[in-house]
Amino acid sequence: AQREAQMQRVPLLNDAYLPPGEADEADTLALYHSHRCHEDEDAMARLLEAHPPSEGTLTTSVLSLVVSACGAGVLSLPFALRCTGWLAGTGTLLVLAVASSWSLELIDMRARDLGATSYEAIGKMLYGPWFGLVIELLLFVLLSVAQVTFLVLLGDMLPSLCAHAFGSAGGVCTRRGSIGMSLLAASLPSLLSRLHALRHVSFGSLLCLTFLLSIVLLELVRDVFSGELARAEGATTSAVMPLNSRSWLAAFPIQTAAFCNQFNMVQVQQELRQPTPERLATVRLASISVCAALCCAYGFAGYA
Repeated sequence: AQREAQMQRVPLLNDAYLPPGEADEADTLALYHSHRCHEDEDAMARLLEAHPPSEGTLTTSVLSLVVSACGAGVLSLPFALRCTGWLAGTGTLLVLAVASSWSLELIDMRARDLGATSYEAIGKMLYGPWFGLVIELLLFVLLSVAQVTFLVLLGDMLPSLCAHAFGSAGGVCTRRGSIGMSLLAASLPSLLSRLHALRHVSFGSLLCLTFLLSIVLLELVRDVFSGELARAEGATTSAVMPLNSRSWLAAFPIQTAAFCNQFNMVQVQQELRQPTPERLATVRLASISVCAALCCAYGFAGYA
């Protein structure tokens, strides 16, 4: 009975009971390990939140960069080739493609050297916090202008398309309704913070670009067989070089925007599985090649 009185039943994590001295030591060790486990779990959760696991593939990375560069602006490339002529316009596009590939390589190298995890972070680390704010402001202006251009284009095209499909001009078939629905549809994917999560949206955008290009090419084939292209052949073949410097300067901003995807390069680097220099070089060259092919196809087909 005295022995049992001295034995204090101290519960442990495994529901065992030990004498007072051994119980205190074992319980303290168990609580210590439990506390360390919780700390490790919290630290791992914070680490995964700050640095999610890499899920990007070569295909999704190339797709993200292509869709970032090629959007509604490709419809302006025929006008750009008209201003510059097909020879000077094609030469300008190729030079800009090489320059864009080089700029993507420089961004990749600096992000690796500095350990930057975003496009703005490179500016902050090199020139201070104020420069990162400048980059964010410029990106806001750039993407806002692109969004407004996209909405205006849809506001001009969707009402006639909806009226032709549904035979009604009310609701979404109005210009305001088309812009409102387009803005709502474009705002929902913007809640996602990772490019890999937008892979389906990017694939759908590329399908839309390909479908629109097929329509332009079909119109070109129709013009060839109807003889309209032959009647305009003289004016087409003579427009090799820009008529003056003003016409070339009018087309240059349009051609420059055709390869504007540098702001997503660091994010692609962060999300790509095994982001070795060789794999990133593949992503860079493939994306620029696809962008150049799409731009030249849209420009030539629309110009002709």
